[in-house]
Amino acid sequence: MADLPHFAFPFQRGRNGKVNVVEQDTEQHVMSCEALIVRYPRGFRVSRPEFGWNWPLFKTLPLDLSGLEEALATFEPRGRADASQWADAAEKAAQHISVEVGI
Repeated sequence: MADLPHFAFPFQRGRNGKVNVVEQDTEQHVMSCEALIVRYPRGFRVSRPEFGWNWPLFKTLPLDLSGLEEALATFEPRGRADASQWADAAEKAAQHISVEVGI
């Protein structure tokens, strides 16, 4: 049992039926926070419209990922993140983004 529990990401129940949690300030907690930042477009959260980053929908290639790295540094300063991208060889229209995270 965590002394300072926070919901794990993704939100789910364990085998015991209880919600999975992680300990505050652990690597798993920081990774959960960063995963949420990556998945939220700016303006999605009504209560905090500045949260997230401007998704690169319909942008010209290569994508500018500085906004993603800036959002990660702003909203989760406990981690270090470097974003990169690559094209899918089979599906030329698909761009993939990878975020390397360190604690």
